Amino acid sequence: MNRDNRLIFWGLLLFLGSLLTGLLLVAGPAFVANPRGVLAGHLEGAMNGMFLMLVGLFFHRLRLSERLASLCRTCLLYGAYANWIFTTLAGILGTSGSTPLAGAGHQGSAAAEQFILLGLVSVALATLVAVSLLLVGVRRGFAPPVAL
Repeated sequence: MNRDNRLIFWGLLLFLGSLLTGLLLVAGPAFVANPRGVLAGHLEGAMNGMFLMLVGLFFHRLRLSERLASLCRTCLLYGAYANWIFTTLAGILGTSGSTPLAGAGHQGSAAAEQFILLGLVSVALATLVAVSLLLVGVRRGFAPPVAL
């Protein structure tokens, strides 16, 4: 399996994780402090899973050096999975500092709030790097498609 097909695989796996997070909502376990926050995690997983699959469909045609392509893949995967994990954890821990809409009416411990904030800041930075590199690759033009 080439690296670009792995983006599609990891996107499908994240989408599956999103579906399982949705089932967590149905079960309504006592350890979930904020179901709306877990719903946000479910949606982030679905959206980021689809984004990874979409990028995997054209990534092989981007004009990026191997080093930049590797950095882009790494940031894409980290950003997508960490976004799902930290957003879901924000719902489980009941934090609201960095997720004010999904966390409205909830307040986590100071350590939990700080942990989620740092995690989501790292997600934002990784995603900005990844999307910037995607734009560079697209701006340079697409490589011709490979005949199958």
